[in-house]
Amino acid sequence: MTGKLKNWIGDRGRGNAPAWALLALYLFMLALNLMTPMAGDDYVHYYGMDGEHIRSLSQIAENLKDLWQNTNGRVLAHFFVYLMQIPPRVVFSLLNAVVLPLLLWLLLRFLPEGERKRLLWLGLGGMLLWCWMPGFGEVFLWLTGSCNYGWSLPLLFAALLPFYRAAAGAEPGGKLWQTALWCLCCLACAAYNESNGVCLLAAAFLLGLSVWIREKRLPWRLTAAFACGCLGFLLLLSAPATLATRVGGLSLLSLVQGMKASLGWLETCMLPLYLFYALLMAGAIGRGVDRRLLLASAALLLGGLASVLALSAAAYLVGRSFAACACLTIVACLVLAAGLPAEDRRGRVVPVAALLGVLFAFSFLRGTGDVLSLYLQSRERTAAVCEARESGRREVTLKRFVTTTGYAEISYEELEESPECWYNDLLAKYYGLERVYGLLPETGTGGEG
Repeated sequence: MTGKLKNWIGDRGRGNAPAWALLALYLFMLALNLMTPMAGDDYVHYYGMDGEHIRSLSQIAENLKDLWQNTNGRVLAHFFVYLMQIPPRVVFSLLNAVVLPLLLWLLLRFLPEGERKRLLWLGLGGMLLWCWMPGFGEVFLWLTGSCNYGWSLPLLFAALLPFYRAAAGAEPGGKLWQTALWCLCCLACAAYNESNGVCLLAAAFLLGLSVWIREKRLPWRLTAAFACGCLGFLLLLSAPATLATRVGGLSLLSLVQGMKASLGWLETCMLPLYLFYALLMAGAIGRGVDRRLLLASAALLLGGLASVLALSAAAYLVGRSFAACACLTIVACLVLAAGLPAEDRRGRVVPVAALLGVLFAFSFLRGTGDVLSLYLQSRERTAAVCEARESGRREVTLKRFVTTTGYAEISYEELEESPECWYNDLLAKYYGLERVYGLLPETGTGGEG
């Protein structure tokens, strides 16, 4: 049994197995995407300023201008939200299913070269993401949530990877075009959304600081990439809507309450990740793991925490806003785990992976069942609308979507009893009806989970 375990940790996981695992993950995520219906802000972004279904780049440009002035500064993120409303929804599903496999592939790039083909790290990273990514369905399945948050995560990993490698001891070399591409990636990442921008700048600053302390110099490539990140974040914050909604309403009381709410989210959603990290850090220090690795790992963790504290000043706080923090925390855990001596992995990492596997099994079954339940509810809703239209009725009563585990809590389901509600009105417009009434769970399908 011990020999088999060693093989699984070592050479058994090498070769093409990670590639096949990522392909299987893509197909699984594609199935979940195909079962995820439109909801919430999808209906808002389905229509342009002219009230018509978005079908052209000119309509997108008009909407982005209004968003910049009146909503928020996430022009890049919402460009993809609007763009994905033009083709059939299956196009979004095919593209969106790539995000999680790509994220895990990039996660493996943070590990030493000899560790990147071990299935242990791929499996552990995937289970950690599934179990402790706040708002998993909102980040990786729901169209508006994915384009706003999920699509930003590979950008964050790609932007931070060279900073991390420099802090861990690698020379940040490369050709000039590669540096230019990296700078562009940092610019786009910081301009994508607020949590991504703070994560990138905080972690990159700490990683660069560790390089400067060690070498008494900072390579020009790191300086250029960090400057591009600062520029991107400045562009995000310079939107009139951003300044109006965030700076205008700030007060000391709101900051304290926001910080309290942010820390509450961390405790509720991600506490096991921090406990796992503490266990790994204690083991790494005790075993004399390379100090550069310890500092680089801590920089990633603190970068994520900085983004959460920055959210104390946000206009609103939702679970999916913590996606970047969760990802950096998971990377910080895995780089420490991969840096431990082999005997310590067997004593610390493998037992944790086994326990996590049990938690993941329950979470996996409940989560996939949740998405399937939502899909069946959407089929019922579509059937009710079709029946009403075929019978000539212009009014229909629809049920709210109800989920239990949170994996399919795509946006917010704002369907109300009154047809004057904005969400009811949008559903009526989308389905070609005059009025849509809401049948709330208390009077229809039972209380919400």
